Amino acid sequence: MPDMGHSSLLVHDDSGALEEVYISFWPEMESVLRRVINLWKNRTIRYPASYAEESNSEAGFMQRPADFIVPLDGLREDRIRRGWELLKNSDFDVTSWNCANVSQCLLIAAMERECDEGIQDAVECKLADLETSQMDSDEMGGVLRYLAGSTLIGCCPEDVYRLVLAFEKEFRPPEAKVPVQAGGARVEGEP
Repeated sequence: MPDMGHSSLLVHDDSGALEEVYISFWPEMESVLRRVINLWKNRTIRYPASYAEESNSEAGFMQRPADFIVPLDGLREDRIRRGWELLKNSDFDVTSWNCANVSQCLLIAAMERECDEGIQDAVECKLADLETSQMDSDEMGGVLRYLAGSTLIGCCPEDVYRLVLAFEKEFRPPEAKVPVQAGGARVEGEP
């Protein structure tokens, strides 16, 4: 089976007060797509619990290490956590609502307003179109509905990678920049 690539996120709380959240969006267990993929990659659960599980050659997920891993700081991790809870049970569609759509949607929802201009070369979605109250409230549904209806739909792992690099270039102080690397985990995927 051809490897179509994959995007996933790891939300890590440096203080240790909150549990890590691993975000990796896969087709529903009862879907036709899952049954076809199951011929090559037999998985018994919809979501892997960790990057280690997802990249394990014996598991039914990616079964290989990520092509890139990019640590990111400066995101509203609470938005990613809430957003994932809202999105994780949504229907997977390989062409319009896949792992890359979910990853990019959550990353953009987690960015502050000042990120808008800096990421515009990477995506078409405009953060300025969102009301401040939507971005700051616990009502992530409105934000995610907007993002899901934007030009994010149909994105692929390359789009997520481009967004991550644009964010890193624009908003990480030069002394804090960490090169794209293998090891650790914040954003994983295949460009």
